Amino acid sequence: MPADIESIGDDVLVDACVVDAGFLSQLQTQALEPAELTVLLAARRRFYRRCAASAGRVMLLSDGRVFDAENVTGNEYDETQVVSPGSEPGKQLQALEQVLFDTTDTALVLRSGPLIAGEGEGFIQRYLQHFQAGQPLQLDNEIPCCPTPLVDFVRVVSGMIDQLSCGANCHGVYHYNSSGRSTAYEFAEVVYAFASQLLSLPEGEVQALASGEGSQSWSPLVPMLDCERLLSDFGIKQLPWRAYLPKIIKALCEEPDK
Repeated sequence: MPADIESIGDDVLVDACVVDAGFLSQLQTQALEPAELTVLLAARRRFYRRCAASAGRVMLLSDGRVFDAENVTGNEYDETQVVSPGSEPGKQLQALEQVLFDTTDTALVLRSGPLIAGEGEGFIQRYLQHFQAGQPLQLDNEIPCCPTPLVDFVRVVSGMIDQLSCGANCHGVYHYNSSGRSTAYEFAEVVYAFASQLLSLPEGEVQALASGEGSQSWSPLVPMLDCERLLSDFGIKQLPWRAYLPKIIKALCEEPDK
């Protein structure tokens, strides 16, 4: 969806299926300023109403930060559980979800796990920089998450859109994260193992990784999600995040500045 949603004509929205990924993208690193949030929520409310008036469907991309990840117990959150965000980005995602549900009864929200990709400033990029510099990492080995490669999440969105375009009468909240729980420490070990096959890394750096009080965890911290409803309604299965990781790391290691 274009950044300037006000420029989208009503004729384009007739019977359309619109994917709103803007908020999720903006909130990957930090929360919006209150004034900016107010303006964007108002613009989204107007746009969602226009979609409803044109019989258009809206799928909003959100994530599991609408639950309190700080109090994560290792259990999976399903779509029936009451949201209780513990972070400012989580509260802002919850606010946007509510705006959408207030404007149309055909809305869909797809919440993801912590997204990983070969672009931008994410976990993998930070870990590789530390490994190559021979710097130790203090990483949490207690809180599990289900890292979700962006390409896997796009696969799910595409599959849902295909079925909605063919008349699937689904609405409400759905969850998706890739399969395979992992702590930040365990994930870094896997990244190191793949990267060491492609790069000359300092010997023994993986042993310098540690977990404990005050150590780094997932950022953003997103609890694990139950994905059964997505499988039941759309037939979309979870795929393991490990299957995507070699290709992501290979692309990063082959960049000119690596």
